[in-house]
Amino acid sequence: MAIIGTGLPTSGTPTVTTLLQIADLASGATPKNPETVVFADLDATVSFAGGVDTMYVSEFGTTGLFSGGSITKWSWKEPGGTGTGFQWVLNDAIPANTAGMTNVDNNFTYLSGRQTGGTVDLVTSNGGGGTASGGALWSISDSKGYDQGFSNATPNLLTSVTNTSNKAFRSAIQLPRRLRPPRPRATSSMAARRSGPASSASN
Repeated sequence: MAIIGTGLPTSGTPTVTTLLQIADLASGATPKNPETVVFADLDATVSFAGGVDTMYVSEFGTTGLFSGGSITKWSWKEPGGTGTGFQWVLNDAIPANTAGMTNVDNNFTYLSGRQTGGTVDLVTSNGGGGTASGGALWSISDSKGYDQGFSNATPNLLTSVTNTSNKAFRSAIQLPRRLRPPRPRATSSMAARRSGPASSASN
């Protein structure tokens, strides 16, 4: 994972600044074919790359044809104590074959998230590995905070498509909670109508 240039690169050869690599992960815990990453800032005293300290990763998995996947939660911390160096440490995992999850392939693909205070709301998709495999959208709400496991390890089914419909979910994007229409801009004619016609007085 890296930052490419500064702002929106438009010319030349942008500088690539590495943010995250396997060496940053605690020994023995690495994502299994990661697909999407969502960052959150759940502890004001910890800062990685501008303030984030928690990472959620959707994983395809490595068993068979991209199965055995999960949603994993990581925290940026010093696993060996102060002064030992920061790493991304695995806190918890929700496997794609969690009880109650049906009509899906055994993996997770797309992931999006929105943080409100200390709660992170995730939406993820899984299934859809072929033309007849269908798929589903799931939500996960995590309010346990930094360096903790998931507060709810059972995803909530939002919607699904059957395994005979030749349909699959190819993204998961959350919209803002409240969309307000723009206010109309006042014009000179509107201002005149609001104030009414001019009055005159005569003796």
